Amino acid sequence: MADSAFSTTPSDQADPFAADCPTDGLYLNQNHQQRLNLLLHLVQATDLLLIVEGPNGAGKTTLLNKLTTEVGDSWDFVRVQAGPDVTPIKLLSLLTQGFGATPISAGVHNMQAAIRQRLQTLNDHDKLPVLAIDDVETLPEDTLETLLKLHEPVRVDGLHSRLIRLIFFATPALHQRNAFSSHEHLEPDSIHRMEPIRLQQNEVAEYLKLRLLAAGINELPFTEAEIQELFWRSEGLPGQINELARASINGDRAPSSQHRTWVGLPLMLGIGAVAAILASLWILQGDLDSDVVSSVGLNPPPPVMVIATDPAAVTAVAPMPSEPPRAAIKPEPETEPEAQPMPEVRPSPVTLLGTDTAQKVMKYAAPANSNESIKSPNWIMQRPAQHLTLQLLAMSQPASLFSYVQSHRLGPPLASFEKRTGTKPLHVLIWGDFASREAATRALATLPAKIRASKPWIRSFESIQTTLKP
Repeated sequence: MADSAFSTTPSDQADPFAADCPTDGLYLNQNHQQRLNLLLHLVQATDLLLIVEGPNGAGKTTLLNKLTTEVGDSWDFVRVQAGPDVTPIKLLSLLTQGFGATPISAGVHNMQAAIRQRLQTLNDHDKLPVLAIDDVETLPEDTLETLLKLHEPVRVDGLHSRLIRLIFFATPALHQRNAFSSHEHLEPDSIHRMEPIRLQQNEVAEYLKLRLLAAGINELPFTEAEIQELFWRSEGLPGQINELARASINGDRAPSSQHRTWVGLPLMLGIGAVAAILASLWILQGDLDSDVVSSVGLNPPPPVMVIATDPAAVTAVAPMPSEPPRAAIKPEPETEPEAQPMPEVRPSPVTLLGTDTAQKVMKYAAPANSNESIKSPNWIMQRPAQHLTLQLLAMSQPASLFSYVQSHRLGPPLASFEKRTGTKPLHVLIWGDFASREAATRALATLPAKIRASKPWIRSFESIQTTLKP
C-alpha cells in the first residue's frame, strides 16, 4: 500500500482494517456471544455436521477465531485452512499430524484407517475430536469427499456413532459442490446451518473504535453521517465495513489528495471556493469520545492446533500426554508396538451452590435393565414450572437417544421433546426433576464422566414448557 494514509502513521500503528489485524475476532456483543454459545453447545451435545455459512466478509473467520479461544479441556481440537491445493493425501497428512495418529505410508485407504483408529482411541478416553475447516468451498471435489467420509457413522459396540465433530466455515458456493450434494450419508437432518451475526447500525462505531484501538489509534476519523453510510453500503458485513473504512481513510472519498495523519486530535482542513473573489477557510476540530471501548482483552488467545496448507506450520493446544506409537491399521499384518494406556481425563470440579440447605439429591444409578422408557412431552408439561432438569444432548434421530440411554445405562426419570432448528427437528434428551439448582448441580456431579464431559445444561421446566406450547 505505497500510497496509503497509514504510511504516515507511527511505526507501531498497523492498518487497523487489514484482514490480519490483531483485533480480528475480538468484537463480541451479546448477540455474537449467544451465537458462539449455540455453536459450542451443538458441538458438545450433537453429532450434526455444523456449517457456518455466509458471504465473504460476513465474519465467519472471526467466529472461528473466537471458537478457538473457547476450546474446552475435553476437546481435541484441530483447525485447517482449506485451499484448492489441498489434495486428499495432503488433508489426511494434516489430520494425521493434528490428531496424533500413527504415521502410515502413502495411501488414502490406509491413512483413513489410521485416523479412524486414533479418533476411536480419543473417544474411548473421553476426548472429543473436533475438526474446524475454514473456506471449505475451495477444496477440490475428491478432497471434500474424503473429508465427508470421516464423518460417516461407524458401528462401535453394536451402536452407530460418529467419531468426529466437523465444523465447516464456507460461503453458499458449498451447496453447488457435487461431493456435498450427492454424498450418500449426508442427509438433510444430519446438517445444521447457521450464519454469523451481522452488525447493527448502532454497533458500527464501537466496532470501528475497537479496530482502531488494537492498532494503537485512539481517534475515530468518521462523522456520524459517514458511519451511517458505512453501515448501509456494507449491509452490516464486518469485512465490507473494513474495506470501505480503509478506502475512505486512504482518501477515496476526500476532496483533496493529501493524506490524513494520526496526531492526537484529528485536524481536518477543507477549502471551498464560494465565489471567484471570495474564499473561506474552516478549521474543524472535533472532540472525540475519550471513552475507551468496553474492556476487551487484547492479549493473544491461548495457542490452539492451527494447521495451514503447509504441514510444517503446526502448533499444539493442550496436547495429550506423549504416547509411544500405536499400532496402525495396515493392509498386511505387522508386529505391533506395545500400546501404552492413556491417562484418565478428569472433569473440572463442580461448584456446589447453597450447600448449607439440606436437600434431597437425585443421584445417577445405572439400572439393572437398561431398557428404561423415555417419557413423552406430556410428562414434561406436568412438571412444576419452577423445577429444574438436566438437558443431556440433542440428536437428529430419535433412535439415537435410545442408543445413548442404553450405552450409558441411564436410569429414570428421562424424557425427550422435539425442538425445531429452521426446518429440521432435533430430539432433546433430559434427565431428572429437581426442586432447586443446588440439587440439580449435585446430581450433575454424580453422572458418569463421559456424560459430564458434554456439559449438560441445567434449565427450568418452564423454559421447556414454553417451547412446547403451540
